[in-house]
Amino acid sequence: MTTLRLAPLPLAPKAEPRVLASATSLAIATTDRLVVYGDAEKHAVFAVPKAGGPPLRIGEGNPIAIAVTAHTIAWIAAPGDVLRRVSSRGGLEALADVTPLEEQGSTGPRRFTAIAADGDDLVASEASPAGSALMRVRKDDVTRIATFEGSAHALAVDALGTYVATPSEVLLVPTGGSIGQLVTTGVELAGLVVSSMEIFTTSDAPGSGRALIHAPKSGGAAAPSMDRIRLAPIAVFREHVYFLDRDHPVLRRIPLAGGDAAVVARAPELSWVVALAVDESGVYVAADHGRTPRVLAFANP
Repeated sequence: MTTLRLAPLPLAPKAEPRVLASATSLAIATTDRLVVYGDAEKHAVFAVPKAGGPPLRIGEGNPIAIAVTAHTIAWIAAPGDVLRRVSSRGGLEALADVTPLEEQGSTGPRRFTAIAADGDDLVASEASPAGSALMRVRKDDVTRIATFEGSAHALAVDALGTYVATPSEVLLVPTGGSIGQLVTTGVELAGLVVSSMEIFTTSDAPGSGRALIHAPKSGGAAAPSMDRIRLAPIAVFREHVYFLDRDHPVLRRIPLAGGDAAVVARAPELSWVVALAVDESGVYVAADHGRTPRVLAFANP
């Protein structure tokens, strides 16, 4: 998977999305039955059935990131000073809030910046003027497991450990380890997903604005997968990486193993996507198109 595609790709017929909710959301996630999203105006988190229906308010705080474990829905409430959780077993019972750990000699506020699920646990990054750290949340026990330089904007987890994306590096904090190992570097990195063998992120690229890049988990120079992509969320599901086209309101996907990108959906609402989630039931986006911010569902061909 090393080919950089420069030629414009053909457009698919317009896809009509299903509107699940009207809200400005900075984050989105899915469970087996629900789409979880935020509402900036109401400063709250909602869950709506994937099939459609009335949204249910499940917690407070405008989420900047959401993570779902087998038994918990968790989110970082803006501006990042608290991590909130509800149990997804049976009812949606509120669990104890988590706040950044106090650090001796800290000279400024600590803020959560990213969150990811790790089995039944959560991992979260926090940043302060003194540096950044990775935390593990296991029930009500909160432990700082690693420190690193740079503010993390995305996390991803697999059996090897936790991957941390900063604006210039992707690091791996191995399971049971406390020191981040360099995986790859880039320029103004944004987004992070992992496959069985590689990490994928996006980077500024001379001449094309932004490119989807990939690197082996074992570490090494990143190679381009696709150019002319948008500074927007990316996602991985099964054998594909999903990304937004730079020049058109189009969502595309490219095989992990390489090859041509295919169009997943084309719709005006895709001109400004703030959050993206993909699973076996479809593609879900938080879109801020004009004055009609919405949470939308698209079919996944």
